[in-house]
Amino acid sequence: MASNTENLDLLKKNPVTDGNETFNIKTMLNDNWDKLDAVVGDMSSVQTVAKDAAGAIKELHSFLGSNNESFNVASIKSGDQIIQGGNVSALAFPRIEGRTMINLLGGISKFNHTIGMSSTHINYTKVNSSEEIVVNCPDASKEYYAYYENANSLVNLKSGKYVMAMAEVKVNEVLPGAGELKIAITGLGSGPIDKTKLGIWQNVFFKTYVPNNNYLCQVLIGTPYAEASKYLKYSISIKNVRLFELSPAEFAAIDNMQADLISSNYPHVGTGVYGVKDAKVTGIQGNLLPSFNEWTLHEKSFINEPYKMTLLASENNSVSFYDFQCLPNTDYTLSFETGTGLYSIHTIDWKVTIKQWSNSTFTFNSGNYRKLRIGAGNFTSGAGTYTFRNPILVQGTIAVPFRSQQKTAITAYTELFGNVENGVCDTVEFIGGKPKKNKKWEKITLDGSLPWTYGEIVAGKDNKPVYFTNTISSYTPFDESAVMIKSDGKLLKNNGKYSWQASGFPTDSFNMWSDNQVYVHVPNSDSGWGDLYTPSADEIKAYFNGWRLLQQDGQNYNGTGTKYWNKINPDGTAALGQFTTTLPTEMANTGIKQYNLLYQLARPVLEDIQIGGALVLEAGVNHINTISVNVPVISGSILYANNVYSTFSKLSSFLANQFDREDSIMLPGKTDLNSLIRNGKYCVYDGRNAPSKIVAYYVEVINFPLLPHEGTMQIAYKGDSNRLFTRRLMGSPAYWTKWSEVITTETLVADSNLVSNGYQKLASGLIIQWGTVSVPNNTSTRVTYPIAYPVNIVNVTATIIGGGGVGYTVALPGVTLAQLEVYQSSGSARQISWMTMGY
Repeated sequence: MASNTENLDLLKKNPVTDGNETFNIKTMLNDNWDKLDAVVGDMSSVQTVAKDAAGAIKELHSFLGSNNESFNVASIKSGDQIIQGGNVSALAFPRIEGRTMINLLGGISKFNHTIGMSSTHINYTKVNSSEEIVVNCPDASKEYYAYYENANSLVNLKSGKYVMAMAEVKVNEVLPGAGELKIAITGLGSGPIDKTKLGIWQNVFFKTYVPNNNYLCQVLIGTPYAEASKYLKYSISIKNVRLFELSPAEFAAIDNMQADLISSNYPHVGTGVYGVKDAKVTGIQGNLLPSFNEWTLHEKSFINEPYKMTLLASENNSVSFYDFQCLPNTDYTLSFETGTGLYSIHTIDWKVTIKQWSNSTFTFNSGNYRKLRIGAGNFTSGAGTYTFRNPILVQGTIAVPFRSQQKTAITAYTELFGNVENGVCDTVEFIGGKPKKNKKWEKITLDGSLPWTYGEIVAGKDNKPVYFTNTISSYTPFDESAVMIKSDGKLLKNNGKYSWQASGFPTDSFNMWSDNQVYVHVPNSDSGWGDLYTPSADEIKAYFNGWRLLQQDGQNYNGTGTKYWNKINPDGTAALGQFTTTLPTEMANTGIKQYNLLYQLARPVLEDIQIGGALVLEAGVNHINTISVNVPVISGSILYANNVYSTFSKLSSFLANQFDREDSIMLPGKTDLNSLIRNGKYCVYDGRNAPSKIVAYYVEVINFPLLPHEGTMQIAYKGDSNRLFTRRLMGSPAYWTKWSEVITTETLVADSNLVSNGYQKLASGLIIQWGTVSVPNNTSTRVTYPIAYPVNIVNVTATIIGGGGVGYTVALPGVTLAQLEVYQSSGSARQISWMTMGY
């Protein structure tokens, strides 16, 4: 039970009898501090050790008890940067701004070779705009270039907009001549391609202002618009061609960027609308090099300890390596314990040596590079045993004592959009320590699940209006900032405030009406609907699932005869031989993308989002790396504490929101969970011997006094997911068992599809799949599993439903990780039930 000290009446707790009580800050800390302060008083004139103790106590109390919060804010963006931490180590809370990217060329681009402006096309093909193609100019007396446009049409650029064409180009060969290689936009100008950089991929771009309305364009690469005296004979490779619309601010900022930064800020994206997805901010302190476990090891290299490696070389140039992020034109120093191995610094393709092989500490400058490669090997020292111990890489010119890399990271699992015209964007920010998405944009996939309806028919038009009533979220009617992308990547025209016209609206356009009805004007050539044919709601759904309605002769369906639904390829063409006479209800499996609609919400909405991990900044230098899926972050910030009080203020609110456990005891970071053996509830971040590192856990300890052989149990709840782990303290001498994950109903069912053709994933990794298929007599039918098996199939069965009579056969002539071939001979068509198991 509790007691009080004899002299100062300070409250004490008995750890045996009071160990289960919640820690009370007022009675156990503040009241005791006040008693100490009153007794000690002001001892400034007393020259004793007691004065120093009293001063230290008073200073510490002031340090921790101050209610003056102090925080720093630093800007962040995609890539690497250095942030100076506060006066203490502290949690950092990111704020990320959204951004939208649309490749106006789409994912599938029509690519042509052209000789002369008036010549016919040759080598016509449609390729993914990211694919590498080679252009060979065989004649130095002709204008020769490749051009890219959308899958089925030229790109329509709006007046008053800024645009940028980009590509990666490698000059394979060029013969001497006065001509220049260029990247151009039809009629708007061109940018240079360095023809002297042979065999090296270079990022090329051209940005411009669009002066005319509805300007139809292509992206040209080669020698477009060259004078007859300036043609070239050349061979170039091209990939990742894209065309983006820019804001005025982006257009101006590009002038101060290097080509590699432009390329990383504006990467290639395919068909659709893309935002900043799953933004992750990582903080690295102490050492830019991880342990050797994360290096690419030579086949004869062996790891002795995390930062100790041995190479048993049998020849020269036996090298292990690691690619690290760096800041351009910045000094770095590599130091290490003396060993027999050598270190060097190169570009990641090994073509440029930044620092020659050395076995002593050295400093180097990163030049214009943002990523470099460190090698650890024997260079030309021959066969032998080489050792590598405790390498440490830091920014600056001063070597520092070895310490291992400290890395923390936080990920926001959401997608953030923004508009280049009005600057309105989604944001992720922490409000009261809780992660929130300030949502201002809604992205909708237009597929067969929406309640499609046919609109008013206009005879003689080349398109038909269809619409759905949007019940997902509210928008501002006639919003001209809304964008819609077609399945082939084409940007549809937003009709804005234009009222209904008797002649109808243009093909490939859309309307956002005031009654929440979103209209799409679908080309007859895409849908296959004849001029006067009225499609049903289910036939409209089939189109948005990737099917085209045709007659038997391949013409648009006019209302008579058998209906044929043909699958549509990603480039908009018909998939040969892939049709059905039964109205399809599933998505066509040709890889075709679906229409995307992005619009601004009428009112912003605050949404809870899931985060993973936590970001910690140390006092001093912190290397920060920001990445995201598809679209890079170009605007964001992080907030972090500058003093101890602020650290605890943010930490407590962060953990309280993570776990929602007001009755738990907050423990210091890196607390050893093996020491938690008394009944109680605890919160600890990055605990030692936890189920995993760099994660916050809520841990409950339960003792079994009536069942001593059961020992002590720990239950750990992982802060960034709904996963539970348990373990026990057993035996004599006592030892902790390994952590085991608890398989809950949510865990079990979370990855399943319990339908007639479905699957179930078990926590062990076992996958069970099942279904039925109609198989004609004496015929094989191929079945595609709901999901492919990643490794192996261990069991396959197939049975005729209802039996097949005497002498029937069911066989499985083909089984792969993705498909099953079923054969039966029972005298007539039969329904076959099948089941597979694998992992």
